[in-house]
Amino acid sequence: MRLQRTKSRPERCEQYWTLKALFPMSALLLMFGASFTAFDGRRLLSVSMSDVEQISADIPSQTPSVGNVCPQALHLLNDDSSMLKSIHESLESFHHGGGNLKLLEEYLNSHMDKSIERFNMKYYPDGKSEPLEAEGVTKHIIETQKKLDTHKRGGYDQRKLPGHFKTVDGKVLQDFRVDSVEPFTAQRWHIGLGPIAEDACRSMDRIRSGKGRNYDDKFMCSYTDLNTKDKNKSAMQQQKPTSECNMISIGSNGQWGFEETVVANTNCITHTFDCTVQNPKKPNVDPINFYPYCVANENKEIEGRQFRTYKGLVEAAKLTGPPDLFKMDVEGYEFDVMTQMLEEAHKSGTMDLLPTQISVELHYATRMYDIPWKMRTVTAAEIALFMGMMYHRGGYVPVHYDEIGPGCYSCAELLFVRMFCDK
Repeated sequence: MRLQRTKSRPERCEQYWTLKALFPMSALLLMFGASFTAFDGRRLLSVSMSDVEQISADIPSQTPSVGNVCPQALHLLNDDSSMLKSIHESLESFHHGGGNLKLLEEYLNSHMDKSIERFNMKYYPDGKSEPLEAEGVTKHIIETQKKLDTHKRGGYDQRKLPGHFKTVDGKVLQDFRVDSVEPFTAQRWHIGLGPIAEDACRSMDRIRSGKGRNYDDKFMCSYTDLNTKDKNKSAMQQQKPTSECNMISIGSNGQWGFEETVVANTNCITHTFDCTVQNPKKPNVDPINFYPYCVANENKEIEGRQFRTYKGLVEAAKLTGPPDLFKMDVEGYEFDVMTQMLEEAHKSGTMDLLPTQISVELHYATRMYDIPWKMRTVTAAEIALFMGMMYHRGGYVPVHYDEIGPGCYSCAELLFVRMFCDK
């Protein structure tokens, strides 16, 4: 099947790829030759399946199947079995079929010449005293090697480049490979996140934290069905396994716009956790609850601040069922938090307490010095591995993606729905 390249939306200056992407290390786990389904980094596309092979029957048994839609998610989704099948096939293609591996390969290949330029290196073809422009160096090398391949061995016996690289300090390199440097743009999200099932929800609703555009605003799948203060149950509540509605919010910073909006418009109870504020200034409203804990990948105390795992937060809030929404913006800690959340749920047999929806701001750069990767950035490959973990271990599907924009290209708002369950 031929992979297609498309240009991104007009307001983005970079190109990205539609069928692609992950990480060489994960190739050991991928089943090559399985199906590919097209997506544009944000929305699933309708494509011809004439040249798509059936998904391998060897997919591990713990992988969520299309028939195992989580009961807690049924009331959120459009009633369209063909849509769910398409979502499932697209996710399988990306995470199991090698789509992630190929997308990442093309992405890194496209940045080889720019990486040479960033390393401030010059390439001099044999017999030339002037260097080539960085853009086009890799193509020139490959085309020259093809012409020199008199024995037709595909370059195997060409032990040196048909020229040399020179570093800024004058060092000459005749055998050199490029480690591609990823650009500090939103393209990294387009590559790593995989398919976004934007049409899965009955509605995609913004929960406003104040007037105008506010970075504290969050999105939720089918939130408008909760917009009732009537004693009668809403249509959403009538279809839910339980009519109880709870939302967990991590971090307050003394601001309560989200919580006040939720309790003003719904019968939901909010549970806000923050160990960093001395005076949280909690509104005097019963459905709004505050707890002096922060979320972490283990229960611990640091300089008087109390940290709890996701399971510990659920216990502190005395919840007996999954929260309808788990909202957090923890500046890069989210990867460890959600990894531990899924691991603990599997080990403790509490998968039924995993949140139905997760609204999270992802970061591939951070200022937090306690995060081990603080002095580098999270790669597109790591993002793809993280997304695979969320799908494989939790059945989570991204249904909304929002770019923060020029102020923070390394940030992305993502909404997950726990769509597929393994039981």
